[in-house]
Amino acid sequence: MWIVVTLLVTALIILFEVPGLWKSKQWRELGVFAVLMAAGFILAILHSSNVRLPNPINMIITIYKPLADSISRMLG
Repeated sequence: MWIVVTLLVTALIILFEVPGLWKSKQWRELGVFAVLMAAGFILAILHSSNVRLPNPINMIITIYKPLADSISRMLG
């Protein structure tokens, strides 16, 4: 059921946003909108299908932990 709700909400957002972008010929904005909307739609469908998605904070911690540790050692 949540997949259908996600599909309907996505369709409503597209119907509301795309005509204005198309009419004013904002092609780059339309492209960015399409990519972000597709990414959000895919993530929402995966989430509503109970697919286990990785937590983005784990990647951020992996990237910044060595930097934080070296700064901590330098400061004391």
